[in-house]
Amino acid sequence: MIEANPEFKKAFFKRYVMTPFPRLEFRNGSIWWARSTIKQGKYLHGYDYDYVSNDEGSQDKDLGLVIDEVLQMRLLDRGGQLDCISTGKRGSEFNRRFAEARNSQSQFAYQGSSTDNPHIDQGALAELMKTMPQALAEERILGGERSSEARIQAD
Repeated sequence: MIEANPEFKKAFFKRYVMTPFPRLEFRNGSIWWARSTIKQGKYLHGYDYDYVSNDEGSQDKDLGLVIDEVLQMRLLDRGGQLDCISTGKRGSEFNRRFAEARNSQSQFAYQGSSTDNPHIDQGALAELMKTMPQALAEERILGGERSSEARIQAD
C-alpha cells in the first residue's frame, strides 16, 4: 500500500524499513515495529515500548518468560500497555493469565464468539462449524471456556 500510494507515504511517513524487521517511522515521531517473540523474545531486547500487541499468545510456549523477563520492564519504563489476543488453548500460559485478568482491577479480559463479529461471513462460518468436531467449534468459534482474549495493562 505504501509504495502504491506515494501521496499517502509522503503525508504520513518519514521513513519505512522492511528488513530485517518492518518499521514505520511516522512524521509525528511515532515508530511502529513488527517484531517477533521467537527465541524467548530475543528480538525485543534493547527497546522500550508504549504498546505491545501479542497475537495468538496461547500458541507461544515461552509466553510467560517473554512477558515476565522481557516485556515487563520495557513497558514499565514508558508506562506502556500489553494487549494479548488469542484463541484460547487448554493448559496454556495465556489461559492462566486470562483467568487472572478476569479477577483483576488493573487488567481487562474479554471472551467472545466469532458469531458476534459483524465482519465475518456468518453463512461461511456456519458451514465451517458443520465440518468441525463440536469441541473444536466451541474453542475456536463460539468463544467457549478454552477460547479467550485478554488485555493486560500496567497500572
